Amino acid sequence: MSFQNLQDALYWLGLAVAIYFLVRVFINLAAAVLTYGLLPKANVAKYGKWSVVTGASDGIGKEFAIQLAERGQNIVLISRTLAKLQSVAQDIESTYGVKTKVLSTDFGRGDCIYDEIAQLIAGLDIGTLVNNVGTGPPIARFTEMPDPSQAIRNTVEVNIISVLKMTQLILPEMVKKQRGLIINVSSGGCVAPLPSLAVYGATKSFVDYFSRCISHEYEVEGIKAVCIMPYFVSSNLTLNAKPNFWLRSAKDYVRNVLAVTTTSTRWSHGCWQHDVHGWMGRNLPHKVYATSIGLVLQRIKNKQM
Repeated sequence: MSFQNLQDALYWLGLAVAIYFLVRVFINLAAAVLTYGLLPKANVAKYGKWSVVTGASDGIGKEFAIQLAERGQNIVLISRTLAKLQSVAQDIESTYGVKTKVLSTDFGRGDCIYDEIAQLIAGLDIGTLVNNVGTGPPIARFTEMPDPSQAIRNTVEVNIISVLKMTQLILPEMVKKQRGLIINVSSGGCVAPLPSLAVYGATKSFVDYFSRCISHEYEVEGIKAVCIMPYFVSSNLTLNAKPNFWLRSAKDYVRNVLAVTTTSTRWSHGCWQHDVHGWMGRNLPHKVYATSIGLVLQRIKNKQM
């Protein structure tokens, strides 16, 4: 091959690669506009009459319960604080005219809680499950966590075991009916190393992987499993900081998430601002990204002290 022919080959190869990436960018932008620009209203009624939401007394979980009720769903609310659950349930019933059931329980207690949950939901036409409950150990390096054994056990029970057990309880009936929607709330923190929250990030990585697996396993039976990977949302976790460009309000964030469930995606960061954040996490050098996230976590830690 002559030098000129080599130059021509490299030119066409480079052009093909450039076109390929431009097409990918266009497709991603088009999907973002359709999803986040139009915000189609999720039709959750087609899955069933009841939705189950864990961690439903505050933040994202509470907003899921409200917005699902707004779409005509009866809601099962499960969380730790009974007074908060009852308050949310009363507001939902009076505002949207739907039915509610509440259960106060601590997902960190282990397997003993799931028999009670099974009794609560027995016989209900559950179409949507939102595995939202989550927790994390204090912001600290792995060997410097206070009471590390308890912190590790509690984080695994709440962030991993709850997702497995709740799915195990509800998925079989979804399969029988050939319809169902499962929304698992992971975290943007599992996209790249999360300094000072290693256990939390690792458990959320499990949620992402598990979600993708069951999505492939059960999609042929009418089950849609979606993993949501938020970054910072205004909630107790972020000390209810005022929403801004990056830190979304729970109401705005959940509205976007429910729009995402109408698309074919198996996972999403939930809103286009967090999609940008996720792109940086996947493409920036991990050292740079981890350092920037570490600075944000340090600010949160300082405010907690």
